[in-house]
Amino acid sequence: MLQETESLCDKCLAKIPAKIVENKGKIYLKKTCHKHGETTALHFWDDPEIFRFFSRLDTLKTRSDQAILNVTYRCNLTCPVCYAKANEVAPNDLKVDRLKGLEKFKTVFISGGEPTVRKDLPAIIQKIRKQRCRIVLFSNGIKIADFQYAKELKQAGLGAVILQFDTLDDQTNLFIRGKKLLKIKKRALANLTKLNIKITTSSVILRNKNFTQLPELLDFLIIQKNIKTIGLNPLKELGRFPEEIFVSSSEIVKRVNQILNLKKKDWLASTQFLVDLDNLMSFVKKRNRVFSKCRLKCLFFIQKNTCIPLTKIFNLEKIHSKILRLGNHPNHFKTIIFFVYLLLDQIFLNYLKNKYFRSYFFSFLKNILKHDKKNFSLLNPIKSFSVSVYPTSKNLDFDFIKSCNFTAYSKDDDGYRPACLVRLNEYFKAESNRE
Repeated sequence: MLQETESLCDKCLAKIPAKIVENKGKIYLKKTCHKHGETTALHFWDDPEIFRFFSRLDTLKTRSDQAILNVTYRCNLTCPVCYAKANEVAPNDLKVDRLKGLEKFKTVFISGGEPTVRKDLPAIIQKIRKQRCRIVLFSNGIKIADFQYAKELKQAGLGAVILQFDTLDDQTNLFIRGKKLLKIKKRALANLTKLNIKITTSSVILRNKNFTQLPELLDFLIIQKNIKTIGLNPLKELGRFPEEIFVSSSEIVKRVNQILNLKKKDWLASTQFLVDLDNLMSFVKKRNRVFSKCRLKCLFFIQKNTCIPLTKIFNLEKIHSKILRLGNHPNHFKTIIFFVYLLLDQIFLNYLKNKYFRSYFFSFLKNILKHDKKNFSLLNPIKSFSVSVYPTSKNLDFDFIKSCNFTAYSKDDDGYRPACLVRLNEYFKAESNRE
């Protein structure tokens, strides 16, 4: 046994004791419910090294800066794979006029079901935008394939889209989504790019389906200029899902590494770096948490269609140790000293010694010439791969969701709690009502 934690019973959703164990190179969650007995499930971070990394990761000790609104459980697809069980489990649409507390969050995600089935979505975006929140939309892209509709969403205040994009093969789309959607997805992608709306793609990875198609999918997504993050996610074991084609988080990371000649340390160092940035910026100005323990990221830069991980551009270990020392006794003087070090060592000296940094630096200069100031940032040439896990009653580990950065609005009490718990509560309530 590695440690003790708490989880949920799959049957009654009671909070129950659980143990974390390692067996044959995998991490498991052993749970005991006094009503329903013992169960064992693969931990969502099943790789021992990744699990231990997240166990000791010291995220910013403030509340989350991000909220998610599940505005509907309706959808214009009935996907064979759907954790929301859209069109089958159907709580009432969220009444946006009753929303409270959004002004506390920097970013608001609009989710479903499929949010674009709501005719009042532009008005919802406008209402939230008045709170000065950045708005990100989860979508399957069907309605966004209509340019005028996508333009209307942007004019309402939409800042970014997380676009469902599983495969370049329509037979696979038919299996996962129930329809051949490739032309529609590509049109949605083109519309978002034309409107300069930043894109994160989200692919659910399934065994013997798009898992074997990852080389072609990655080649296509990497070169799309407005895609900042490529999400490659395990199947969420909730709602409609065929369990036999589940691919674990560790398998996804391993396969991406094989295809692109990356290493596990590139993912761990990138994720640590993002958490370090969160902590560093909190020394400069009070802020809320952006990064948590449910997402593993690998930051990279494209050079001649090749992925160069951030670990080859900057010495992330050295930066981490400096920020760690600074965090013990932060003050303005030490923070200034750190930024001087960053300028001298990681920029000036790095330019002289590191060919990858020079390539990155020239790309950085090109961006200054090409990009509107409103859309430009230092990390603009940097993209990322992301593996996000979504705990369910089967594998939820309460130690990990204590530092959740993805809080969802709950209709029960107008409060905000970890999104996985809110979703589970809504899902099981709706299932009970059906019975």
